[in-house]
Formats: sequence, structure tokens, C-alpha cells
Amino acid sequence: MLSDELITELRTAIDGLTELIGEPRKTIISRKILGQSLSLLFIKTDRMLREKLDNLMLFAAKDNPELLSKYQFSRMIVDISATHQQKEMDDSIEDEGTSPPTSSNKLPDEEAPPTDTPDVDED
Repeated sequence: MLSDELITELRTAIDGLTELIGEPRKTIISRKILGQSLSLLFIKTDRMLREKLDNLMLFAAKDNPELLSKYQFSRMIVDISATHQQKEMDDSIEDEGTSPPTSSNKLPDEEAPPTDTPDVDED
């Protein structure tokens, strides 16, 4: 027969385990939410740079063209892994004898507006 002390210890262990069972799922959900927040921040930052700072730099270029050149070079995104992946994709397409993707097949820099709205002819 189990003693009261052992039963209490087992119940405590079960309660602790019950709390831990949901932790991995909570962590996944939290990571997903943080990833979405980060994506939104990148979109907002990019939009702010394009709509505000890029335009301000055009005004500054009148007095300091070198500053504009440095700014434009600093705004270029260099993604070596993406360049390498694109080269591999281009090489595999050439091996198959097909043409590389056109600009209409590439992903846009920004999200495109939804296309599920019907076209309406205005007469």
C-alpha cells in the first residue's frame, strides 16, 4: 500500500508535468507571433525609408552628391546566399533547356493587392 507521503509526492510530480506539457506549444506560438511582428516592423521600416528618407536624400544630393551615392550604396541589400541560390536555379534551368524566369514570375518587393476582386467594366 502507498503511503500518504508518496501519494502527495506523486501528485505534485504529475501536476508539475502537466504544466510542462504545454510549454513547447506555448513557445512555438510565441515565436510565431514574434516572427510576424518582426516581419511587420521590417515592412514599416522599409516603407519609411522609401517614402521619407529616400526623398530627403534627393534634396541633400543637390549640395552633396557624394552623400547620395554613399546612401544609395548603403541601401543596397547584398544577400550572398540568395545570389548563390539564384545562380544554382539559373544553372539548373539552363541544364533543362528552358529559359530563366521572367520578371513577372519573380516575387514582388511588396505584397501585391488581392486579386480576388472581380473586374468591373465602366461604361
